[in-house]
Amino acid sequence: MLPCKFRKPENNKLPMQALIQVGAPGILLVLVLLLPQTGWRENNAGWLALARSIYSTEPVNPWTAKAIQHLASTGNPPRQHAYLGIGLAEAIQLRPESALIVWSKGGVDATRLLDLGTVYETRGMPSQALTLYRGADYLWQYPENSGMLHMHALCRRLRLDLSRLDEIGRNICSDIVADNHWIVDGQFANSELVAWAKLGEYQTGFVSYRSDQTTGQPPPSLEIRRNNLPLGKENGIYQFVPMQPGERVRFSAWFRIEKQGEFATRLLYVGWQDLQGRAAGNDGARIAQTTDWIFLEREFELISKTPQRVQFAPALFTGSATLWIDDVRLELLPK
Repeated sequence: MLPCKFRKPENNKLPMQALIQVGAPGILLVLVLLLPQTGWRENNAGWLALARSIYSTEPVNPWTAKAIQHLASTGNPPRQHAYLGIGLAEAIQLRPESALIVWSKGGVDATRLLDLGTVYETRGMPSQALTLYRGADYLWQYPENSGMLHMHALCRRLRLDLSRLDEIGRNICSDIVADNHWIVDGQFANSELVAWAKLGEYQTGFVSYRSDQTTGQPPPSLEIRRNNLPLGKENGIYQFVPMQPGERVRFSAWFRIEKQGEFATRLLYVGWQDLQGRAAGNDGARIAQTTDWIFLEREFELISKTPQRVQFAPALFTGSATLWIDDVRLELLPK
């Protein structure tokens, strides 16, 4: 017997608490037992397909219950639940084209696919994450391109290890990484900065990041503002890029600065590990006064015995100032 108690579903919905208590191995049986009570509806068909797939691929994984709970929020109508579940089942089984068709037919919310893709990527399942990002890109109805940016960022992170992907994923990422410009969303077209990581504490009212549609090379640009803060911990943005020993890159960007008080900057910063495995890093320029748009560039060669994830931060700064960044590029140079 399964170690849980069943209760009658309300409003023809599956009791999620029962699913959470049972965990992955029991989900399929729970759904089968409940189907006669709830009737064969589209949402039950979707969850049944999802459970079958999860049961066959992740029989003892505790994350499964969390995924089911996340998918079953009350915000989606039953029809979307069905197609979301069926499509996810196809994605788990590495049938991405079928997943895209199902999600499109059901009008699934693209933001839900992005959230789940991030979960799969964190759990080391890049092929499934790529399928979810592709689904979000395919369904997106406004020009933020979040799905595409997640795809590009994932492929860049895997450029030295594409073997972790299924055949379709390898083909997609091979085309993406063939482009020698490695920074994702260097023009800051995405207002959510989905391709960038933020450095330092985010202090409401004192530190802000926003897309500025009024200035840039060309607009928009990223504005980072520090209000009435002393010198100390830095704020900024960065991306990690895998590099092979001996590879050389050109790192460049445009900058504009308005001084408000005492401040300090480190522009075009690169961080890596030296030959002894110790953290190392340096910047390409430092500016400590107000300046209009200025273009800066530097070259960097990875001196290492093994491949590394190198940190590229166009700007790090502290104190009180407003700094704009635009057109960040990282280009592989010929040997």
